[in-house]
Amino acid sequence: MKIVLAVPPVVRGSSFVGASLPPLGVCRIATVVNSQFPDIEVEVWDGVLLGQKELLRRTKMLVPDSIFGLSAHTSLNWTNCLELVQSTPSSVRIVIGGIHADYSRCGESIVRRLGYDVIQGRAESSFCEYIDFLEGRRPKHAVSNLIYLEDGVVKKNSIVIPSQATLPFPDYRRYLSLDEYAKNFHSNFLTGDIGFTMISPEGCKWQAMGSKESKYCVFCDIGTKFSLHEPKFFSDWILDHVRNYGNFGKVFMVDYADEATGAGLKWWKAVKEQMPQQLKPHENFVVKVYTKSGHGFFDSDEMAQALWDIGVEDIHVGFEAVTDDDLKSLQKGSTRRDHENLVRIAKRFNFRIIAAFVLGAPTATKDSLQECVRFVEWMKGEVGDKVAVVAGSPLFVLPGAPAWDMIKKKALEKGINLDLFSNDNPDLYRARELWYEWFCPRLCKECGGPVEAIEYAKSLGKTLAKMGSLPTPENEFG
Repeated sequence: MKIVLAVPPVVRGSSFVGASLPPLGVCRIATVVNSQFPDIEVEVWDGVLLGQKELLRRTKMLVPDSIFGLSAHTSLNWTNCLELVQSTPSSVRIVIGGIHADYSRCGESIVRRLGYDVIQGRAESSFCEYIDFLEGRRPKHAVSNLIYLEDGVVKKNSIVIPSQATLPFPDYRRYLSLDEYAKNFHSNFLTGDIGFTMISPEGCKWQAMGSKESKYCVFCDIGTKFSLHEPKFFSDWILDHVRNYGNFGKVFMVDYADEATGAGLKWWKAVKEQMPQQLKPHENFVVKVYTKSGHGFFDSDEMAQALWDIGVEDIHVGFEAVTDDDLKSLQKGSTRRDHENLVRIAKRFNFRIIAAFVLGAPTATKDSLQECVRFVEWMKGEVGDKVAVVAGSPLFVLPGAPAWDMIKKKALEKGINLDLFSNDNPDLYRARELWYEWFCPRLCKECGGPVEAIEYAKSLGKTLAKMGSLPTPENEFG
């Protein structure tokens, strides 16, 4: 048996190549599989470095009885996943995973429409259980995190989060050309040296939580499916990377959601308490956190001190909008006052700010979007060049999110072909246009239509990108 784990590149937006981080998730899977099945050959195909044409060439040459695992990390590389699926020899078993398959009902839709098995969530242990199933040692219904088709009915097995402390440390260099990333990486974009993407405390790469009332933001309704990692594992993970990968393992990217998992003040303090003495925050490693304002995320000096103590220097803040109306319509659970409080705290602790805005709230107007520019100007007055990067883009509605369902419902009412908006084969650009047309009426009226509203948001995004102290690579997705 041979296993190939492939991560296709995004469909468009070549600028993503320079700013991409290596596909470390599939390396974790490969490491665990090789530790449990040393006789099985495992390869990782990195589409960012190989390119889609080379992936297609290799796919057509897969040997019979291989397992072909495809990671759809977002909707943006899903079309390339489908192209590889269509080129795969019939004797090869296909398994699909990645964040795209995790979104709400996307996994079920993939199974129903394509017939291939899907592994949701953390796949290290599940993939090994799947091998046991193929070799007759485990029934299919006992493979954790698996979605599959049985007698025409979609079956979903229980979600199980493996204990990371029991898994071997990922052998990245065995499967990836890390030096290529070191040469090509846009370090300025991430405001620092080359770094590893860090698994998040709650196991979800995206900041998926919103207001306390809804528990979800417009992007995803996956909720609290994923569990919190132990603080000791978190600190040990940093130690292993620094020890094994030197400068390349020096910088960590962390996303956390306090109200979903408890990864708040107590958790971050526990990380510091568990940290080995040889680890010196800010000296031999630094941490960058993705966060938002308000509700226990970054709302007090005590929280800021706890983050500084474990090495945080940069905060990537999903401000998304500035006016309270726009924030409420995006279900972000934050207010403008929360934003301003965060900036003042960051100033006291000398944190660097990477700010992001979504220019397409249902209540958006030209003036409310311009308020993002005025807010950044105010931030720069407060913290100067510590406003390192500013990014703004039109809203992209992702499959499986409540906003996606809003579009589909409206399309059904209007008799529009729903195949254009299937969860597993989405037309993101058409969906975005319809979002602005149907759900951003004030902005569309002011701009003269949805296409014009999107162009206005893109233009404003370019203005915001020039306001940071470091250059921001352009991309068409935002």
